[in-house]
Amino acid sequence: MNRPRNLITLVNLLLFYAEVSAFTGCQKSILTVRYVPSCPKDEVSWKAAAIKMNCDSITQNCAMSLGLSTQNHRFQYHCLVNSDKNATVEVCALNRFIFGFCAEFDINAAVVQENYDADCKTHNPPCPEFYDSAEAYKYQSCYKLVHVHGKPRTQKLPAPPESSRLRSSSNSLIGSSLMLTLSTIIFFLF
Repeated sequence: MNRPRNLITLVNLLLFYAEVSAFTGCQKSILTVRYVPSCPKDEVSWKAAAIKMNCDSITQNCAMSLGLSTQNHRFQYHCLVNSDKNATVEVCALNRFIFGFCAEFDINAAVVQENYDADCKTHNPPCPEFYDSAEAYKYQSCYKLVHVHGKPRTQKLPAPPESSRLRSSSNSLIGSSLMLTLSTIIFFLF
């Protein structure tokens, strides 16, 4: 009798899994990180910076290797606050939906993520409940976090550590663990 309800639950869990998987980093992103004094302030300057960064020219298969839709998760230009909140960085990374917080880039994990200390729904102008991380320029108040937390950095990153391969395998283990958990839940639902 509860089959339609269980099916809806299953679909929601699979969608949730696909979105959580986007937390898994793409090591190619680390090679593209550049510290910048500020990020573009509008769509025109954002597009100009994206053309200059030329993320399309970088050979990678991050979305496919993570089992993500290449239509929903594209390797593209971002300009975000770093996770230390002391710099803005330009980076080519997989885009993802950000849920009501400022977006940031975690250089260690090579991932675009939410900054849970910055609820941008309360900013002026507010961000929506969810938005594409590649459209972060629309929420300029998020970039002010760099100036609140200290003087911005503008230096280049050192070469990525050899341990990046270890992070890559641990990221796939996280994805496998999530899939196992979801499979168990699904098993008990049906």
